[in-house]
Amino acid sequence: MKLKRVRWILLIVLSVCVLIAAYLYPHFANKGSDEKQEAAVVTEAPAVETSESEDISAGMDDAKASEDSYEKNEKEASSVEDAEEGKKDEPVGANEPDKKKNDDEKSTAKPKKAAKPVNTDNPKATPKPKKTGKTDKTPEPKKSSRTGKKENDKKAGSSDKNEKEGETQKPYEHSCTIAIECSKILSNPDKLAENKKDIIPADGVILSTYECEIKDGDSVFDVLKKAAADNNIHMEYTYTPIYNSVYIEGIANIYEFDCGETSGWTYSVNGVIPGVGCSSYKVNDGDTIVFSYTTEVIIP
Repeated sequence: MKLKRVRWILLIVLSVCVLIAAYLYPHFANKGSDEKQEAAVVTEAPAVETSESEDISAGMDDAKASEDSYEKNEKEASSVEDAEEGKKDEPVGANEPDKKKNDDEKSTAKPKKAAKPVNTDNPKATPKPKKTGKTDKTPEPKKSSRTGKKENDKKAGSSDKNEKEGETQKPYEHSCTIAIECSKILSNPDKLAENKKDIIPADGVILSTYECEIKDGDSVFDVLKKAAADNNIHMEYTYTPIYNSVYIEGIANIYEFDCGETSGWTYSVNGVIPGVGCSSYKVNDGDTIVFSYTTEVIIP
């Protein structure tokens, strides 16, 4: 009996231990797995840090290599520009030793360093060096021979024009003056035809003193015809074969008999009324001719 009791007690104790172990096993198992994961993270962290440090070191090396290449290009470009400027500025016929000395000094001169590119965002990205080189200077365009020819022709044309103006301004070798007036009509307005009142000048002067060039054999009629053409003045005349002379019928649209039965055109030379027609009177150098409209016929 006692032996059976001992067995039952051991069986019960064993069962209790199994239950306790079964209850506590999951807790200890989870705790062990968490510790293993923490250990793995701790062991992996240095590897990640090592990889990042290697990447940063590689990026810094690349950046340094790019900076060295950039500085090298800058030095080469600066030395080339200095050498070319020295050749350009050097006067012709300068001493060779001085030229060589200046070239040596320019080649040994320390060029200015360009600003280093900095990129703090991504150490792997290397800045692209700027392209430097000699700037092309475009030569000034030369004036073509055609342009120079045009300018010369223009100058020659202007000089010819000035010469022609000087010729026109030159006094005539032989000349006379002529004037045309109708002031007598203003004294007899009641005799004037109604259709002529609007064309009479207020001062009675149709043409003030006008100088005309004359040639040998010119008559008063020739001078009148020339002055009327030059000043755009209307003139009408007829030729009378019996008298072998020209008769002036109208000037400036003012005709004979427009201001009475005895009205018409007469002329005087140097204040004297000739006894012949205007086409028969030969003018001389310096004569003064006046054509006047009169309301009373004057017989010389």
